[in-house]
Order: sequence, then C-alpha cells, then structure tokens
Amino acid sequence: MLRRIVDLREGEGRTLAATSAILALVTGAHTILETARDTLFLSKLPPSRLAWVYVLLAALSLVAGAVSSAISKRFGRRAGFVVTLGICAYAIVLLYLREPTPATVFILYVASGVIGTILTLQFWLFAGQLFTVSQGKRLFGPLAAGGVLGATLGATLAAVMLRWTSVSSLLFSGAALFIGAGLIVTFVPTVEGIDDEDLSPVQAFSWLRDASLLKSDRYVALIGGLVAVSTATVLVADYLFKSTAVATLGPAKLGPFLGAYYAVQNALALVVQLFVTGPLIRRLGVTTTLLLFPLLVGAGGVGVIATGAFGAALAVKGADGSLRHSLHRVSTELLLLPLPSEIRDRAKRLIDTMLGRGSQAVAAGAIVGLSAFGAADPRTLGAIVVGLSLLWVGAALALRAPYLDVFRRALARGELPDGEQDLDLSAVETILESLASDDENQVLAAIDVLASSRRRRLLPALILYHESPAVLERALGVFSAEPRRDFVPLAERLLGHADPAVRGAAVRALAASGNRGAAEMALSDADPNVRAVAVFFLAWGAEAPERDRRVEAVLSAEGDDGSQERRGLLAAIGAHGDERWAPVVRAVVRAEAARRSLGAAGAAAVRRTREASLAGYLVEELKIRESRGAFRDALLALGDPGFEALERALLDPAVPEVIKRQVPRAIASFGSQVAVDLLLGRLGSEPSPSVRHRIVKALGRLSTDAKTGLVGRLKFDRARFERLAEDALKEHLALGELVVALAAQEPAAERPSAPPEGSPGRIS
Repeated sequence: MLRRIVDLREGEGRTLAATSAILALVTGAHTILETARDTLFLSKLPPSRLAWVYVLLAALSLVAGAVSSAISKRFGRRAGFVVTLGICAYAIVLLYLREPTPATVFILYVASGVIGTILTLQFWLFAGQLFTVSQGKRLFGPLAAGGVLGATLGATLAAVMLRWTSVSSLLFSGAALFIGAGLIVTFVPTVEGIDDEDLSPVQAFSWLRDASLLKSDRYVALIGGLVAVSTATVLVADYLFKSTAVATLGPAKLGPFLGAYYAVQNALALVVQLFVTGPLIRRLGVTTTLLLFPLLVGAGGVGVIATGAFGAALAVKGADGSLRHSLHRVSTELLLLPLPSEIRDRAKRLIDTMLGRGSQAVAAGAIVGLSAFGAADPRTLGAIVVGLSLLWVGAALALRAPYLDVFRRALARGELPDGEQDLDLSAVETILESLASDDENQVLAAIDVLASSRRRRLLPALILYHESPAVLERALGVFSAEPRRDFVPLAERLLGHADPAVRGAAVRALAASGNRGAAEMALSDADPNVRAVAVFFLAWGAEAPERDRRVEAVLSAEGDDGSQERRGLLAAIGAHGDERWAPVVRAVVRAEAARRSLGAAGAAAVRRTREASLAGYLVEELKIRESRGAFRDALLALGDPGFEALERALLDPAVPEVIKRQVPRAIASFGSQVAVDLLLGRLGSEPSPSVRHRIVKALGRLSTDAKTGLVGRLKFDRARFERLAEDALKEHLALGELVVALAAQEPAAERPSAPPEGSPGRIS
C-alpha cells in the first residue's frame, strides 16, 4: 500500500521508516515543549515579554547555525546528531527539575526556540548522509510529511497529558522523546560512498557575502521583500494570538486549550500539505497562490479590528499554522526555481537567514515599542497585521511580471529541470507565449518543456504554420507521440515541404496517427530518408519486418541512394522500432558499418532492438568521438551482454588502444559493484599507462556518482588503492633517480643548452 503512494524502491523502506520515526519523535518532542513553554510563559510573565524573546531568538538563531555546523564537523553527522539530542534532553531535564520561576520560564522559551533551530539543521544534515540526491528527490517529501504527523501526535499527546498532570511534566516527556530519537539514530545503517562534507562554522555566515544580490538582482530583492514582510506578519499574528489567549482564557485554562489547538492546527497543516498544496498550485499558478495566505491573514486582522475578539485572533493564527509550512513554503520555493543554480543557492541562504531573522527582530522591536507605550492592544495589532498583509499582497503582485520574465529567460537558456514536470498555470502561460517568439531557440525550448511535462497536449497544432524547419520537425515529433488528430490536416500540407527532414517528420507523425496514405505517397519521394521512413511505417505491423517486400528492396538496393535508404531505415528503427526489427538492424550494420560509421542512429537502433549479437560492434564504435556517448548508452541498455563485451575488450591485448582507452568509462556507466571490481582488478595489471589513467578516472567517476546519488551504494577497497598508489610512487621515484643518474654521466658538451633569456622555450 505504501509503495503505491511513495516511490519506494528495494532496500529503502527500513531507512525511510527509521528516519521518519526520528523526525516524528523530534518534531513531536518540540511540539510538546512548545505547548509547555507557551503555557508556562503566558501564565508566569506578561505577554509583552514575548517581544523580547522574539528579538533574542532572532539573534541566537543565526549563531545556532554556526554551532550546529561546528558540532557536525567535530563529531560527524551521526554522532553530532546524537550528541545534540543528548544535550537538548539534558538541558530540558535540568529545567524540569527547577522551580518554574519567571526567569526559568524565560530561559525555557528561548532554549526551546534554539533547540528547534539546531535539531532541524542536524536532522537534515543526517538525512543528507543517509539518502543520495536521487533518493532525496523522491523521499524527502514523504519524510517531511512524517514530521508534520509527529507534530500532530505530539500536540495531541500534550493535550491529553494536561488533563491529568502538570504542565512541567511535559518537559520530561519531551526529553524522553529526544532520547528515543537518539537511540534510533544509532541503529540506522551507515551509507557507504557518501562522505561528510566540509561543514566549517564559517559556512553558517556565508549569507553576509550574498547580501549584494539585493542590489544586483531585482527579482531576488522582490522575493526577499516578500519573505521579510510575511515573516514579520506571522510574528505579529503569533503575538496577537498569545496575548489575547491570556486575556480571554486565563492561566488555568491556557494549557489544555493550547494542547488541543496545536493538535488541530497541525492536523490541518498535514491535510493541506498532502492534499491541497499541489493541486492548488497547478490550478492557480505560483504567483496567484501566493495571494491566498496574506488575504486570509488580512481578513482575520480585519475581524480583530472590528471586534477585538479572541475568535478573530484565533482565525489569524489558524491561517498561519495551516498554510505557512505547506502552501506558502512550497510557493516561495517555486519562486526561486527559474533562477540559475548559483544565484538560487545564494538567494536561499540570504532569505533563510538575514532577511527572515532580520525581519523577525524588527517586528519584535516594534512590539516592544508599542508595549512600552501601552499600545499593544488587539485592535492595534490587528491593524498592523492588516497593513503588513496588504504589503505582502503588493509584494506578491509585484512578483508576477518578473517571475514570468525570469521563467522565460530560464526557458530560453534551457535550464529548467528535466524529466516529468507538472507545470503550474503561470509557467504554462509563459511557455505558450514563447511559442510565438521570433527566437527559434526559445520556441524549441518551449516545445521541449511541454514535451517533457504532463501538459504536452497543450502544444497547439497551429505551431505547424511556423517558418522554421527545426521547429516544425520538433513539433511533429511531439505529435507523433500523442494520441491526437487535430494536427493531421496541417501535417498533410507539410508532405510537400522543401526540407526533407520536415517531410520525413510529417510522414512519421501521420503514420503514427494511423494515416497509411501519407506513407504510401512518400514511397515516391525524391529523398531516400523520407522513403525509408515510409517503408518503416508501412512494414510496422509485420511479424517479421525483414520479409516485407519493401524492406527487402531497401536492404538489397545498390548505390548511394540504397545506402542512404538503409541508413534512414536504421534511424526510423532507432526512433520507433522494437525487438522484431533486430534482423533488419543486423543486415544494415553488415552492409553499412564497414563503409562509414552509422553514428548515433546505429547505436539507437541496437538499443531499441536490444540485439545482443551487436555488442561487439558497439564496442568497436567507441573510437568515434562524435557518437561515443550514444554507443555507451546502447551498451548499457544491453545489460549483461554489453558489460561482457566491454570486459572482453578491456582484457584482450589485441584490442587497439584507441578503443581500449574508451572502455573504462563505458564500464563505469553501469554504476555497479561489478564494474568497480573489474576496473580495480585490471588497474594493477594493465600495461598501458594511458589505459591505466582512464581506469583511475573511471573509478573516480564511479565514486563521485555514488556520492551524488546517480548510482547506488558502492564499496571501494581503500587498502588496495593505497598499495597501488605506493607502487606507482616507487616506480616514479625510481625512474626519476635513473634520469638524474643518466644526466650526471652525460658529457657537458652533449647536454642541451638552456634557451636564452626571454626565448619561448625558457620558463621564468
């Protein structure tokens, strides 16, 4: 059942379950601490003191990042996480044992905020070590949902406990959950091939160097303004909620109420994250979705101004709790998506640190000032919430045009993420606008994005009126893969296009839609490639295509036209063929490979038909630079036969070195432990220094791919590497000594003279 909801693969279930349990325990414990700290603080101290806490937390949170990085660097990610959990539990127990005086409660509030910051950083550092990058893309979403579930259960537990026990006892429960999380951390298996990164404390303050983005990039500045205003708004809303809760409920009822309220709030956040956020963003678009949160908060603020009632403040906090960490967080992250990766990373650091924490400090300082003059009443705070919400809405509206512009530039650069994409409404609007651009590259990029997304049917048939042959060919390729017929009349007119590639693409698209008449007409086309496409689709339904009379005619044709037809047929098989066409591919390779390389079309045809007998041919073609990657991919697609052919080539001394130098990288593309063992085993016995160098590079590529998640977990024999390195160093030193000895025995007259000062051969 779980595998239907989560893209869970072999061997990942146990690790995902363990890390989800850790996150659930950590967030559950922190939620329990929040309930206890809020209850104790608001019953022991006036709400005005909250503003001072906010200021202190904003400053300490910046330091907490450096402390967290220092702990991870000193102890390692796993041990650092366990140590941090133990320290947090110990600190909470000490506070539990102390009398809940105003000073102790103040320290508890600040400590719980810092604990939340440090443990969040420590957990995601630890999770980054457990999961590869590709696993993270699939599993971090469900993992984060486990955290929301833990918060919901923690708040529920706190609400139940407060019915029978004191508020202080919640501290002991939170500490126990931290200890439980630490125990699970110690049992999670270590992942080989993924090392700790260099986590120096200075990295936590790298945002200081990123502040220049606010001047140089207007789009980043607008996002920063949005985040700053939204952060200040939710902080004022939090103060409004807590101050009105104290005045309305009193200390006696505060604890049970907060426990029940946080439980309901976290449950709503879980529902929004799982079922609302994705569909809403896809339907409304990123920039429109950004408006929902501030509008709801602002509406609650208007209610507070009108009534001053606790219920209105409750509505404001409810919107905050259910939307901030789901809908708003996802929308804000999507705003950064079209930025170039380097700028995106810098902007994210800047927004999460200086702008977020800085706006918290400013808002808290404003509340301190209002409290000093006795003006921090509900209606005044409600007015501030409304004013900030309007600024928030304005910032969201101001981002719409720049977002589309940045998205359009990313589209033109071809830098949007690849793979199956679920484009939002704003992105679709931008892509459709780009289809009418005069820039051919921008139109091609827009077609490619639609083709790789779930919105490919939005590609209009009218695109076939475009003047660019490249655009027509690309669009027809998309239509040939879609079960639609609205493009057929426009494609039929392209059968007479001047460009043979467009005519061939039109035949392919029409034949794929069931129009055999177009293929029959194309049999008499002047271009042999177009005729080959027609032959392929006319013989498509045959059980044995090699026996079709038209295919036989192509295979037996003579002259340059016959050769071109065979190559065109091979290209069609590479694009649309299957295993039935393997005999045809073998025949074409026998007839054409010796004359001239078949290039990527030959590799694609072998890959499509999975013809294992041609594995040796693929290895021989690795010497062709232009299509080397395609032949590596074809060997990988063949599986064991492809790997065995590469192994034979690596071990066979008769294989030309020009081919053998390319074999190690092709072996590395398999990304398996068998590939590591084969390369390492050959490294010590390979006589060619050039091939040995390629083997080392291939092993380095495998190690890097394992670290970045492109392949699975791999084991490397470190001791063997050290022995080989030592042997190589000894050989190098011995040869160096020989060169020195020979140079010392040469007569001075026979030694080459040094080039004169300033000559090209002299290095100064």
